[in-house]
Amino acid sequence: MLIIDELDNKPVSEIELRDLLQKYEALYIEEPDKALSEEYYELDLYLEARLSAIEEMKEAESEEVKRLKARIKELEAENKALYKRAKGDGVEYLSKQDIMEKFSRKSDWALKLLKLMFQEGKAVRLGKEYYTRESDISNFLDFYKGREVLL
Repeated sequence: MLIIDELDNKPVSEIELRDLLQKYEALYIEEPDKALSEEYYELDLYLEARLSAIEEMKEAESEEVKRLKARIKELEAENKALYKRAKGDGVEYLSKQDIMEKFSRKSDWALKLLKLMFQEGKAVRLGKEYYTRESDISNFLDFYKGREVLL
């Protein structure tokens, strides 16, 4: 009983538990009568219970790691899809600089236009930058043709 109480009061590593179990098994081979005593039998049950608990924790931990790795792969796939969307896959996205050149306007005007288009879902934002397609700009301008829009 003293051995079990000592083990409960201090943290014991898996290696220490396995060493104790091997010592118990060696004792069982050398002195079976002593090994079969109630104290050593309880020690054997205790050690096996602790080792099985450690194995269960390892399995749970490995399942959690697998779940996290799967989630990381999902996020990477989403990021690749967003990157391809921003890249355009052949469709050219226009930045603030492109709009400034195309309409011969200042930076402030182009940024306000992109922000308004973003609010209506016609532009995307990556970080602090806004991007839109040329077709979306023409659709946006056709929609607001003849209306007063303050930019």
